[in-house]
Amino acid sequence: MDSATPIPVAIFGKDPKVARAVCEKLLPDFDAVHVCLDLPSALVELPALFSPSGPPPPAPASGLGTNAYTPDPAKRRAKVPQAVFFGGGFTDDEYNAVVDAVQKVTATTATTTNTSGNDDDDDDAADADPAGFRQQPVRGGTSSNSSTSISSDRSTRSNGHQQQVHFIKVQKRDVLAAGALGPNPDVICKVFRKKMAAALDRDRDRGRLEQRDQQQHQQRQRLQRRRLS
Repeated sequence: MDSATPIPVAIFGKDPKVARAVCEKLLPDFDAVHVCLDLPSALVELPALFSPSGPPPPAPASGLGTNAYTPDPAKRRAKVPQAVFFGGGFTDDEYNAVVDAVQKVTATTATTTNTSGNDDDDDDAADADPAGFRQQPVRGGTSSNSSTSISSDRSTRSNGHQQQVHFIKVQKRDVLAAGALGPNPDVICKVFRKKMAAALDRDRDRGRLEQRDQQQHQQRQRLQRRRLS
């Protein structure tokens, strides 16, 4: 992925050693601005990163992420993540709690995007995975089929600008399929990059469709004005 400026992301995982390695290996494409290692911290710190108002986001209690080295609260507020990357070690309930907390401050409507293309994952998604790798549909979302969700896109307007926030989970089966036997930071980053690239591609496709619809709407308005003149 080529990017002149690293894309800011937040990370929620449970293993500080793996999280630190992932932060380093995501560079130069992604800037891990904030890392949370437990649910209480995530519920306080992550929503603050996306809130257009209210107190500025605190420095990460984990001491990980570039926000840990950004003493100016205003500069921390300026680094709004485009994605929340969920690593291993969390439960489905914790995942839902974080997504819901971010959704509340961004006041968004969820739409679930499925890229697995495998309807056989439904039974797997129904069970919580203590390792935190299993997918499940995001509550409040809609899906075109019954497959589980890899990434949920939420659109929010902050200061008049539309921002896409992606919630991306790395599953145990993703890591195993990529050739790792455990939580290998290189493989985890590889899987995340692939899923994030797919999410950004959907953003671009959505933007092109919205632009086309807007142009068609403007053209219809011009034709209508001509008929009336």
